[in-house]
Amino acid sequence: NYEHFFRGTLDGQKKVISNITVIVQPPSEWGGAFTGFVGRNHGILKDINLTEISISGVNDGLVYVGGITGFNYGEIISCNVSGTISVTGQGTAAGGLVGRNEEKGKITDCRANVNVSATSAVPDLSSSAGGFAGLNSNGATITNCVVSGGTVTARHTQGGLVAKGSFLGVQTEHNNTLSGNRADGSPKIGRDARKSPPDPSDDI
Repeated sequence: NYEHFFRGTLDGQKKVISNITVIVQPPSEWGGAFTGFVGRNHGILKDINLTEISISGVNDGLVYVGGITGFNYGEIISCNVSGTISVTGQGTAAGGLVGRNEEKGKITDCRANVNVSATSAVPDLSSSAGGFAGLNSNGATITNCVVSGGTVTARHTQGGLVAKGSFLGVQTEHNNTLSGNRADGSPKIGRDARKSPPDPSDDI
């Protein structure tokens, strides 16, 4: 939840963990949920390989959901995820690897192949989905990462980058970094991404 998060170092040693099922929990005292293999990361996650992960559920609050972590304020290095994410909340950010990459969050050399669906239970609140990250915040960094497939669907898809290879849902500020990333395998875009048509000049 908001007050409890991972602070240490978790080294998966490149071993594979398969067929994990994660259910989005009811709202915590702050009114939302951080959901993933690690709910909220303030430490170091490295060499973790997750295959056929399934994350789903409904939360009446704000929801951040990602295969590795819902909310990243630390470092994620050389992690890989495949599977399915389908969530609904009152404002949702969902990504194949991370829901929200927050200020000072660093993600390097990671790969995602995940079907991602994010829906807002309230029409006026946005939901964002990306094949890799739902939201990349002020001061956050994503470097040398790959989306290798999957589909992306969101009720309110924001930002042109999601319409180019479904890599990123929302780029919130200008002083963050996206460098050396790519979307392979012709990832498909969900229907709502048509509101942000592809822009050949977008740099992922």
